[in-house]
Amino acid sequence: MDELADAAAVEAVLAGDVEAFAGLVERWQVPLYRLALRYTAGREEAEDLTQEIFLHAFRSLARWRREARFSTWLFALALNLC
Repeated sequence: MDELADAAAVEAVLAGDVEAFAGLVERWQVPLYRLALRYTAGREEAEDLTQEIFLHAFRSLARWRREARFSTWLFALALNLC
């Protein structure tokens, strides 16, 4: 999945296809987990934080401005939560 696929997945989710979010989770789960691991005391806490990041991202998708790449927006959101 590339940046265009990320954008298409976001559009699908916003149009009501919540299953399309699974593709975003699949693509970004490991990188976000690694980021969370740097800010937490261990794996379990990092897993919880990664889930929180995805939940927040799902609820905030409509706020993503297409001026920046989806990955930039997602990691900025993640860093704010970390």
